[in-house]
Amino acid sequence: TEWTGSLQATMKMFILSLLSILTRCSSIELGGCNVPLGMESGAIPDEDIHASSTHDIENVGPSSARLNIESAGGAWCPSSQITQGVYEFLEIRFKQMHVFSSVEVQGRFGNGDGLEFAKYFRLEYWRPTFTEWRSYVNRTRNKIFEGNVNTYIAVQRKLDPPIIGSRIRIVPYSVHARTICMRVEVKGCPFHDGLVSYAVVQGDKRGEIDLEDKTYDGVVKANFLSKGIGQLIDGKLGSDSFRHDEGQGKGHEWIGWRNDTKPYVEITFEFDSVRNFSAAYIFMNNQYSKDIQVFSQAKIYFSYGGRIYNPEPVTIPYASDRMEHARNVTLRLKHQLGRFVKIHLYFASKWMLIGEVSFSSSVAVGNFSEEMDQILIEVQNDWTSKPNSNTVFNLADDDQTYIGIIIGVLTAFIFLLCALMFLIVLRVGRRKSSPTTTLKTPLPDENIGLKDISRPDLYNTLTIRASLYDPVANEDPDRNSIYTEPYKISMPRGHSPESCTSYEYAIPEPPANPPPTIHFQTGHSPFLLKKSVGDSPSNSKVYAEPEKYYPKSGYCKNLQKVGGNTTYVVPSLEFLREDIVVPEISRSQLKILEKLGEGDFGDVHMCELGVSQSDNDPPHVSLVAVKCLGLDPQDSAEVDFQREVKILARLRDPNIVQVVGIITGESPLALVVEYLPFGDLNEYLKSHVSDTDLSNTKSLSYGALIFMATQIASGMKYLESLNFVHRDLATRNCLVGHNFSIKISDFAMWRSLYAGDYFKTNDGTLLPIKWMAWESVLLGRFTTKSDVWSFAVTLWEILTFAREQPFKELDDEEVLENLTRLYHEDGSQKLLLRPCNCPKEIGDLMRECWKRNPVERPNFIEIHLFLQRKNLGYSPC
Repeated sequence: TEWTGSLQATMKMFILSLLSILTRCSSIELGGCNVPLGMESGAIPDEDIHASSTHDIENVGPSSARLNIESAGGAWCPSSQITQGVYEFLEIRFKQMHVFSSVEVQGRFGNGDGLEFAKYFRLEYWRPTFTEWRSYVNRTRNKIFEGNVNTYIAVQRKLDPPIIGSRIRIVPYSVHARTICMRVEVKGCPFHDGLVSYAVVQGDKRGEIDLEDKTYDGVVKANFLSKGIGQLIDGKLGSDSFRHDEGQGKGHEWIGWRNDTKPYVEITFEFDSVRNFSAAYIFMNNQYSKDIQVFSQAKIYFSYGGRIYNPEPVTIPYASDRMEHARNVTLRLKHQLGRFVKIHLYFASKWMLIGEVSFSSSVAVGNFSEEMDQILIEVQNDWTSKPNSNTVFNLADDDQTYIGIIIGVLTAFIFLLCALMFLIVLRVGRRKSSPTTTLKTPLPDENIGLKDISRPDLYNTLTIRASLYDPVANEDPDRNSIYTEPYKISMPRGHSPESCTSYEYAIPEPPANPPPTIHFQTGHSPFLLKKSVGDSPSNSKVYAEPEKYYPKSGYCKNLQKVGGNTTYVVPSLEFLREDIVVPEISRSQLKILEKLGEGDFGDVHMCELGVSQSDNDPPHVSLVAVKCLGLDPQDSAEVDFQREVKILARLRDPNIVQVVGIITGESPLALVVEYLPFGDLNEYLKSHVSDTDLSNTKSLSYGALIFMATQIASGMKYLESLNFVHRDLATRNCLVGHNFSIKISDFAMWRSLYAGDYFKTNDGTLLPIKWMAWESVLLGRFTTKSDVWSFAVTLWEILTFAREQPFKELDDEEVLENLTRLYHEDGSQKLLLRPCNCPKEIGDLMRECWKRNPVERPNFIEIHLFLQRKNLGYSPC
């Protein structure tokens, strides 16, 4: 069967991997490889030294050509005088591939009797893939090198680029007829990578800068390079700027390709034997401002014979960044076997520049041949081949018992199918009759513009229609989801598990006992917050008074956000019954470090807070954010200020910023909350790169990213348990501490840095519409399930290192139009694409969070548990 054939092929490859004897090796710094290889020491035996001819085999044969050795006649001397058209050579053979970095030549001293030396010489070399010897040409395009000026002083000539081969010839050269004799030494080191050639399309020119492979020693035909080695394996690394000139011309160290044909660059590497590959290292340029970036994705294919490649490549995404330094990018190859490696590097920008490629691999000893490719061919054919006619049942020859069995099985199958169809029809009928899933009610205005969002009449209309969703069940028993709630948490009194609607502050029925006042520790009379839950009986419906997203009047944009008075829409009554004591803080304890932002009615500063346990102890210093009212606040501003303190002071969770204290004794009033040392998560991500980048830039592993996302889900799970809604969840509203600790905050809308993330309507309303759920934008409805939508966008930001804004290709009007299409389910709506480094199961979680029906989105308990399971074993320390 197909499955059996695939399993057999996989098992064969697995057994071969286990039986292979591995000799570990790593990439070599070719520039530091300059060790004598054995002519002088005798490590190269006489049988590996050959010559085209010799004047006297006993006295001046090839075995006498050892540097600084006076044996027999004292050097190798060819039988003919050297002149133009005469070809004589001394050949040194090696049993494995070597890097030849320099050559030393010397004349025949002969204990003072010698007179012969070579003034000039050439070099030739051989690799297993060659069909003829190659003449060596250095970076300055020279083929002929200066030799000796006497018979006793040795002259060393550096080879740049170095030669990679298994044999080398020293060919004496002279314009005029001359008798020559030579002693030589070759310097270098063994080449363990086993690479014998690579094939790639020739590089392009960028203006006056030549980004071609200028040292390639193979076949160049129709702008395609094959059967050779060049600049990708020469040990030279380019600088950060591709225009830098290190002596050979601008951009000489780089090979570059322009993105105007294929979406990727294909490079095929051939090795001397089948190897076990653990990693490849590609040194790449990332001069972002010049349209040069590291690849967006790499796909690596393996083959034994070079004809058929494994159909399942190793796929490695790379998160883009704007740090313009060249870097070494590691490709983890998962110990794949092969003699040929084909790499597809997909463009992330207009240009892609590579300076060097090396591999970490192991020689696999076993019976490998192109027959292994045939296994792959058979596996592929298994998926398309027709069954053999000999395997078809011949009912005429079978016993009637088999016919009865077949009929019985088919009958049972048809019966089960009918039962399944009946259950599906019944379930659909139940959903259609349920008002909680009725989402097809037309919008009040089919063509809504952004200017309409702030219209009171629109929100009044939407308020009436919002009753279709109230209440919305947290759990739909008919929902088919991959996320299942593992356990139930105790809900606060007044909040049923069937309702995820988040109410305004004065909505719940007044409690039997009035809620407590909040007390602030101060030397003055207590500052009492007396607003009770039942003070406004007129506010007994969800959207009694349509309010702006961030009110233009009131306390300094103080958490007064989408459609309500606070970001964290009011909790349960049980939660509000708790007495909270907020410490009074003196301004003398604060040292301003930085202004984080400002609003129409006050400022936010990052400060150091010094608190002493006693007069004799030095103060403990911590970072805080201080939100201040203006010097002449309106009465409504003070009321909003009290409201914010009343809400935030009760929040107690390690992933939510805590209220530290309050300043009431001096004007202006101020609220002091936690701040973390590394600032907001958005900027933190932008200052890091993926750990696939081996440069000196700070990096983050995938585990660290999911660890931070899990903490955000934990904080939101806490708010969800209190029926709070954040309404502006994004990386800009998360703070980062030591060991990747995360706390959810709300400072972003005050900072001019993030002004581009908010759309400002005609009446001053600010909307982060690219993070908002469709029902929040179009219907003015905010629930914990709309926060779930925003969480998925935040997770997308984390996995893309916040390199770009969500839906960066859409302007604000187009975003609204896209949400309208999602509402009407016309199939043309766009969702954010799964990031390159995002596994499928995390991408599936995002799509679950972006489901049209809020009821079908997972809750934060499920999300948190799911991410915890995906990050088991990770430790930030």
